[in-house]
Amino acid sequence: MCGIEARSISICLRIVEKTMRGLDWRLSYVAARCVHATGDPTLPRYIRFSKGLEHEIQSVCSSVKRVVADVEMVGSGIAHRCRSAGLDLLVAIRFATSRVSRVASGLRELVARGLIDGSTVLVNGNSPSFLEVALDAAEKGLARPRLVIATPPGFIKAPRTKARLLRSGLPYIAVVGSRGGSPVAAAAFNAIMDICSGRARTLVEIAKRLGKEP
Repeated sequence: MCGIEARSISICLRIVEKTMRGLDWRLSYVAARCVHATGDPTLPRYIRFSKGLEHEIQSVCSSVKRVVADVEMVGSGIAHRCRSAGLDLLVAIRFATSRVSRVASGLRELVARGLIDGSTVLVNGNSPSFLEVALDAAEKGLARPRLVIATPPGFIKAPRTKARLLRSGLPYIAVVGSRGGSPVAAAAFNAIMDICSGRARTLVEIAKRLGKEP
């Protein structure tokens, strides 16, 4: 286990614990990884988890077979962990059926193919239109993903669509407001994979010991 990595996570966990008190260790780890990816100590103010997500993570680990990223940057950031876990990785923009709103049309195509279901995690780091399509499909009963990670940045559609996710009843990890980005979405997904593999527990224990050092 890399000493620099553990020390960095120790710092990020302390930042998270000051802002998001009482979090389960798994959610604290996810939030810390997002802070680590951005170098932004204010980010925990904007991170949201669906109610009870800490109790659902293990079932996410056991049931997920497929991951759908919105854009190539997100796909690149999670590809290694998907390969290691034996998960199929699809990137929505590659399935575009229109030159307008390519990411949205790509996700519509995947929904039409029946590839968004309870064995699917959606990782949305760039396009609020991707999230909008996912929410429309869920409301119509066409697709209900196992988990939605939503961190698209922006000042108009992104805040509105992420607020809608929080009311949707879907399991989620989100960064609300205008903040976000592909690195945050990838970090959150990779943190979930760390929890699934047991790596997160080891790293958190080391980080907490380091945090007690003078």
